[in-house]
Amino acid sequence: MELQSKESQLVGRVEELESEKKKFAGQVKELVNEVVSKKMHFKSRLKELDSKQKQLEAQLKEHELKAREFDSQVKELECKKKHFESQVEELK
Repeated sequence: MELQSKESQLVGRVEELESEKKKFAGQVKELVNEVVSKKMHFKSRLKELDSKQKQLEAQLKEHELKAREFDSQVKELECKKKHFESQVEELK
């Protein structure tokens, strides 16, 4: 009788452990799915940010080019102004 009682206890304990194992496996699977989902989200976000960075770099180059063109026009106008001023001085 005592042997059967011990055996029943062990069978109960084994069933309990198997239940815990299934529960743990379910939690692990859930966590893995969550990590995979977050990884995919972060990869997608990284692609978006890379694209935005390239777009901003292109805009920066465009603005730098326009700034150089503007500086060139300013120098040209300053040169014309000096030339005009020298012509005015000659007429005096």
